[in-house]
Amino acid sequence: MAEIIIQDIDPSVLQQLETLAKSHGRSLQVEIKHILEFVAQGQICLPLEEFEVAYQKALQMQKQLETYRREPISFENRQMNSSLNPVVVMEQLKSLKQTIPSFQGLSIREAIEEGRRF
Repeated sequence: MAEIIIQDIDPSVLQQLETLAKSHGRSLQVEIKHILEFVAQGQICLPLEEFEVAYQKALQMQKQLETYRREPISFENRQMNSSLNPVVVMEQLKSLKQTIPSFQGLSIREAIEEGRRF
């Protein structure tokens, strides 16, 4: 096999090639050989397996978006649930207070204060 010597390579290009080689787990020589073979075959775009992985991830993200998409919450002109309506809750508390004989007309706070005396 023929040997090639390349001179006057920009140090930043060499650094990028070394970083690329490390990220692929290859030596600098093997990485450069891989790049040359790749370009010589006319494959300028992503290899098919890398494209397939990216495509599958994009499909998964699209499915997640469709699954969890919902209308934004708007509180304008929204009817309150009767169980959360403060007027209804206060009426329920008043009726509860009347049914519990131990309160004897005291509010909950007054009953707590009364209990602290003993």
